[in-house]
Amino acid sequence: MGLDMFLFRKNGEEIGYWRKANAIHGWFVNECQGGVDECQKTKVSKVKLRSLLSKVNSVLRLADNDKSWENKARSVLPSQSGFFFGGTEYDEYYLDDLRNTKRILEKALKEDGEIYYQSSW
Repeated sequence: MGLDMFLFRKNGEEIGYWRKANAIHGWFVNECQGGVDECQKTKVSKVKLRSLLSKVNSVLRLADNDKSWENKARSVLPSQSGFFFGGTEYDEYYLDDLRNTKRILEKALKEDGEIYYQSSW
């Protein structure tokens, strides 16, 4: 068991998948689901996706240069704890989640039509 997260088209076709990327999940819950985390299917606007991509890029840019990225990460995309949510450290796994998120969001932003987020844990 664990936190599984999906971004998909209206027809259910998957655009992207995350496993235990709890900081990203926390962002979706707070920014798109009104703070309600009940594994519900949630429509996500391109404006919101661009906002998340901007936050991801702001951390990744710093990660290439110095350790201050950890402070930036804590402020813009903080880790979220939960029973099945994985680690909360700001480490290479956290950065891998952000790199994966960047790929997923760049793909999603090229999509036509409605985009949805849903988690399962």
